[in-house]
Amino acid sequence: MVNLAIFAERLQDLMLENGMDVSRLTEIAQVNRSSVNRYLAGTRLPSVATLLRMASAFRCTCDFLLGIDSENYCSAFKEAPPFDVQIRYLLQKFDKTKYRLQKETGIAESAIYYWLNGSHAPRVDDVVKLAECFNCSVDHVLGRTN
Repeated sequence: MVNLAIFAERLQDLMLENGMDVSRLTEIAQVNRSSVNRYLAGTRLPSVATLLRMASAFRCTCDFLLGIDSENYCSAFKEAPPFDVQIRYLLQKFDKTKYRLQKETGIAESAIYYWLNGSHAPRVDDVVKLAECFNCSVDHVLGRTN
């Protein structure tokens, strides 16, 4: 589970370090002002797509931005592939079945089905559960790293 207060604090710190105001973040994240205000208030997490845009703009890892890592181990990231491609890769790489993934993460079987069919993107908190299950980073789950 992501700590919303830590996420909000990291986001505020990164905005300050980069001389960015709310208006600029709304442009970068491609969301409205009220969404950014909810992120900064610690009441809402962004979508995965928005998280990726923010992490890229701040040149940081998703794990750092979400408060999972205390240090930003930033390096060059590749563009994240479509999630249906990435989840298939992860299942094969970590030798997991859909059933085993559902049992180990508690994520609904229907959500996994929709991801595999490319009809839905995961929520950020589900990506964190996947990272814990696969014992890897959020960035790896999203396909930003090898």
